[in-house]
Amino acid sequence: MMVMSDIIWMLIFFITAFFYSASGLGGASAYLAYFSIMKVDYTHIPATALFLSVISTFTSTINWIREKYINKTAIPFLIVSVPSAFLGGKIKLSEQTFNILLIITLLIVGILMFKPENKNKENGKIQQNITTIKKKIILALPISAAIGFVSGTIGIGGGVFLIPIIYGMGIMDYKYASATGAIFIFLNSISGLFGQITKQIPDINLILKFSAPVISGAFLGSFLSSKKFSANLVKKIFGGVVILLALIKSAEILVGKISK
Repeated sequence: MMVMSDIIWMLIFFITAFFYSASGLGGASAYLAYFSIMKVDYTHIPATALFLSVISTFTSTINWIREKYINKTAIPFLIVSVPSAFLGGKIKLSEQTFNILLIITLLIVGILMFKPENKNKENGKIQQNITTIKKKIILALPISAAIGFVSGTIGIGGGVFLIPIIYGMGIMDYKYASATGAIFIFLNSISGLFGQITKQIPDINLILKFSAPVISGAFLGSFLSSKKFSANLVKKIFGGVVILLALIKSAEILVGKISK
């Protein structure tokens, strides 16, 4: 029988998938923290989190495509990042290094989500000429490759870095950036997952337990965001939640060291 703690965790995963997908994200960064708090074997965590990220972003990408927020500007970022994510996923990390990178990643995620609105826009649309945007895309490509590599290493999709970058640089407005982030995370998560599987397979029991709440949360969040919500408010709210997760994980590590 399902115990109360399982129900609570399933609800947490549903809420997480909802808010992350509403901002164009996959949720892997949060799932990493949740599995760590749940005392899952850390060697299984990246692959399991990436698998859930794949099904989450696949679900949300369908909604973004239906609302026509995916465009050809996203293609260069995908071409350079996906191979990098696979290479990053093959790197083996110690538990201490994994925890440090996890905390740093969560803090960066939270801080970036509080980034102010881009001033160079009008009515939510970026106002720049094509030449300027092309130059910015070229500048952002090495960053995209680095994001893919780090994301594959840690076990996340990388959209938490890409979305603020392409939006902050004025390449896309926020909803297009979110849609690009969703498909970016989807493909990078698949690539990183294949890299992770060369080391360790995902935890099948966790996947069976949390797939349904992740899919339903991702569908509802991306559906409402693409049609109704201002994703900017959602990302700020969840930015605070992600920072809190980083602090919780830091406290958990500190308590563990004290108790030894």
